[in-house]
Amino acid sequence: MLPFLYKSKLSNTLSPSLLRLFTRKYIATNQISDFEACSLKYVPTIGLEIHAQLNCAKKLFSDSNAKWDQSPNTQVSFFDLAIPGAMPKLNQNAVVAAARAILSLGGTLSKSSRFVRKHYFYPDQPAGYQITQTLQKYTLHKSNLNRLDTAKSIYDTMPGYGLIDFNRSGVALIEIITGPELRSSTEAEIFLKKLAQVLQISGASKALMEEGSLRCDVNVSVAPKTTQNSLVLGTKVEIKNLNSLKSVVGAIEAEIFRQINCLENQKPIVSETRSYNILEKTTYRSRSKESAPDYSLIQKIKESLPELPDSIKARLKQCGLTSTEIYTLMKFPKSVKFFDDTVKLGSNHRKVYSWLARDIFGILNYKNMKFSNRIMISPTELHDLITAIDESKLTTAMVKKILIEKSNGDNRHPLEIAKAHNWAVIQDDDSSLIQICKKIIDSNASQVENYKSSGNKRILGYFISQALKESKGLAKPQTLSKIFLDILSKK
Repeated sequence: MLPFLYKSKLSNTLSPSLLRLFTRKYIATNQISDFEACSLKYVPTIGLEIHAQLNCAKKLFSDSNAKWDQSPNTQVSFFDLAIPGAMPKLNQNAVVAAARAILSLGGTLSKSSRFVRKHYFYPDQPAGYQITQTLQKYTLHKSNLNRLDTAKSIYDTMPGYGLIDFNRSGVALIEIITGPELRSSTEAEIFLKKLAQVLQISGASKALMEEGSLRCDVNVSVAPKTTQNSLVLGTKVEIKNLNSLKSVVGAIEAEIFRQINCLENQKPIVSETRSYNILEKTTYRSRSKESAPDYSLIQKIKESLPELPDSIKARLKQCGLTSTEIYTLMKFPKSVKFFDDTVKLGSNHRKVYSWLARDIFGILNYKNMKFSNRIMISPTELHDLITAIDESKLTTAMVKKILIEKSNGDNRHPLEIAKAHNWAVIQDDDSSLIQICKKIIDSNASQVENYKSSGNKRILGYFISQALKESKGLAKPQTLSKIFLDILSKK
């Protein structure tokens, strides 16, 4: 930790207001924003990444001259070239310059700060990593201070070759990143002019785009306007290496036009890095520090991640399961998917949980088996059994027997097992049930008298249990209860 460093900490509430102060306050009320015709249908959103070289005679970690207009590769030290063994020496003037920038922009200083490595491989970065304060970001949306500038890449001098000038390598930078607050190239231009003015007056930076001490990347997205006028962000596209106000304005306008054209023609907008051709006034896809395949890989990894425990708990809680029930399910992670798949088929979530926790888990535990994708029953089969109970085709007792048969290796569909064993509910209008109930009442005269005098429901439960035995579990308890009450009321 370096006690002389700092961090910018601009309040979240100040972020939008600072942007408005720097931009829209200076736009006349009758001025028309860019692309007015399109604004009726689409909303452009613009964010800026500004890199300003700090106003120092030397570089951030070496004694090399920081002037920009010297002969190529004449202002370079061992550390600037990342020669092994070269040690950094912090430029205190860079710290002061950065502090002036922070305070001028309404930020607060921190008592400590630290540098980290941001790894990427590119010819303009000889060390293979950037020394930066990337973990300490706050803003206008955020300012990332005291990082090293890269070398200057030159591609238009010798066709087929790229040249590197390391004079700029290691110069102290301040990076200022706005939020998605701007709506047009006009606002972006006014903001940059005002920001440059603040940095120049404070003495923090020369902030001159023509000499490279102020550079800007823009992020542009376009989305259809909502009826509620709420903020909607489209797919973000970054346009890098803009070194003049004219190129910033032109790049924003060209990219907004390109994205609107894509939306109008139902073409996808790809999140990528592009460059601006100032002669043709168009943007084109370019190579970036983080290439499109990297973005794609990250997205694929995100999509391949399973649902994580906190998300599962929250979702199951919304289904009505208690914390204890959720814990029971999550002891067997694959049972959560089984539960979800069965519920998706239309089964009641409480009934699914009950059969899982009470019966299926019980059988697996008894047989010392683990819950896996190859358990004795599938979500579809459990759904069919629950449906059969709901439709009075099977009883709970029958389904328990079917589950045991399945756990013993019977691979037939549960309903086929029921048919083979002649397990089917006796229908309500079957006269045999009435005969069974009458027989039980006639055989238990004393219990009948006790019931009539006390109304003891346990006695009724006893009658029903005897009738279930007589029917071999083929009768519904509800039907038996109704028959018994009817007969007893006439006694």
